[in-house]
Amino acid sequence: MKRGHKSWCRIGLWVIGLLLLPGLAWAAEGSQDWRPIYDLILRWVNFLILAGVLFKFGRRPISSFLKGEKLQIQVEIEELEEKKRQKLESVAEAEAALVESDDRFAKMTERIIADGERRKKEIIESAKAESQQMLDEAQRRVQGQIVNARRRIHSELVDSALQLALERLPELVTEDDNRRRNVHFLDQIQQG
Repeated sequence: MKRGHKSWCRIGLWVIGLLLLPGLAWAAEGSQDWRPIYDLILRWVNFLILAGVLFKFGRRPISSFLKGEKLQIQVEIEELEEKKRQKLESVAEAEAALVESDDRFAKMTERIIADGERRKKEIIESAKAESQQMLDEAQRRVQGQIVNARRRIHSELVDSALQLALERLPELVTEDDNRRRNVHFLDQIQQG
């Protein structure tokens, strides 16, 4: 027999002996109440026999069942550890992607702001050029209007002066003046 089995047998015998001692003491006194104690002792004996039989014949199947369960639980734990590792890798990748997207967002923001500033400068320069062209065009129009106004004023002055001269000259010009003018005119024709 195995060493562990012997120790269980000894323990079982001691328990039975301890349980039987009080019953024997009561039986010796001649008491009639020994039957409930006897039944209790037999229940314990039956329990110990059943426990011994289960231990003897069920130890290996239960042990192999528990070992199988242990192996299955170990496999499940390893699978869960692998899933945990994969999830941690996924979280690390997601965090890296988040940092990368933050960097990309910051770069896009900078580029958009730079494009906006460049576009703003272009619009301002374009507006300045257009306003300068409008000012130049307005100055040309004003200059043209001034020139036209001067011509009109000049022609009006000439017309007014001519009209005034025509009104006053007949009174002021005499026959001698007409002769002198004709002589002067003829002298210039002969010289020329």
